[in-house]
Amino acid sequence: MGVSDYIDGIIEQNYKTILSDVPFKDILVVSTGSHILTTKEVDRLKKCNDHEEAGFEYLKILQSRSDSDFFKFCDILKSSEVANVQDLGLTLEKEANEKGQAHDKLLRGLPDTPDSDYVSREEFNKTICDQLKQIDQRGGRILVHGMPGSGKTIAVYQAQNDLFIHNDYMQWDLGDISEQKLLAKLRGLATEIENTEKSDALFVFDDIWNQEYFQYLAFANKSIVTSRFNSMKNKNSYSCIPAKEKFTFDEAIQVLQKRRSNDNNYTLINNSIVKDVISRCKALPLAISVIGGLNLQSDEDWQDLVKTITCKDLETEELLKDYSFNLFATFQLSVDQLDQRDQQLFRSLVVFKAVQIPLQSIIALWGINKVMVKTKLQKLNQRSLLKFDDSG
Repeated sequence: MGVSDYIDGIIEQNYKTILSDVPFKDILVVSTGSHILTTKEVDRLKKCNDHEEAGFEYLKILQSRSDSDFFKFCDILKSSEVANVQDLGLTLEKEANEKGQAHDKLLRGLPDTPDSDYVSREEFNKTICDQLKQIDQRGGRILVHGMPGSGKTIAVYQAQNDLFIHNDYMQWDLGDISEQKLLAKLRGLATEIENTEKSDALFVFDDIWNQEYFQYLAFANKSIVTSRFNSMKNKNSYSCIPAKEKFTFDEAIQVLQKRRSNDNNYTLINNSIVKDVISRCKALPLAISVIGGLNLQSDEDWQDLVKTITCKDLETEELLKDYSFNLFATFQLSVDQLDQRDQQLFRSLVVFKAVQIPLQSIIALWGINKVMVKTKLQKLNQRSLLKFDDSG
């Protein structure tokens, strides 16, 4: 996985201070409770000869984790009884929030589809499950491929859950990663494998953007990869499973119906304008999810949407080369429907799938109580503007 580049930079810039001020061996237990470290990693760190070696190993592990784990680390420091450690936690968290907003553009990526919009495709999921069972017994590699937003990641996630694969797998969300960053992560992974019993684990590499990166993943005896690409080279090394590129018309209507408010009586079935919209966006699951969140209630609303999804300028033409319609403009339309205050709060988050922000950090950032924060996040989740996990 690995933290975002800007958080990696914050750790590097403050490396000496973190190394000297943080009592690493004293925070091992709470780090396990926060799921930053595994029990085996804690045992390894306890065997370090001195404070500096323990700090070096801890930070190496932290940089291989997710952004949310970095914020958990900040929370651990803030809860310390030592004043300078508390201050360091506050400083790191503040820098991460500020640089995160400056570093990321509002539309630098697309949000995950809400769980409520998942449409289970039993045959597709069964194919993945059957392949996973086979490679678990004798090793091998699976490639689930298809256009962005077609449900590849969701299908793999569901298959893992169906087979109860929890402890014996390692997942990396790669996306638009540079080659240098990827190789650095792989070096860190090699070190981790040497010191654990994970050499025979299932490796999940999600969202490969660069076809050349497949060569670096060959070390994994058991792996499943999701990507928009499926070159001839892959057919010799992977069991290739094509993702269904789009919803059926009935599936699209099913998702749109689920997202409607109780007072929306607009007819979707047998409606020519709705059919036109579904056809123009190729019934792409992510697009249907975003459109469902708009809660359109009249022919005029749907006709305006047609104008929105068919309009592309030169800049969006390049950004949306994988799509035949303007998904970003549709997404922006949903943002514009929010009141001004909620738009500002949303833009302050920039929480797309590559960045996870703990609830406590959002509460601190927005300066409102927990109940109000959760209400607003649920509203944004309903619009498919972000994915909010309210399970904790």
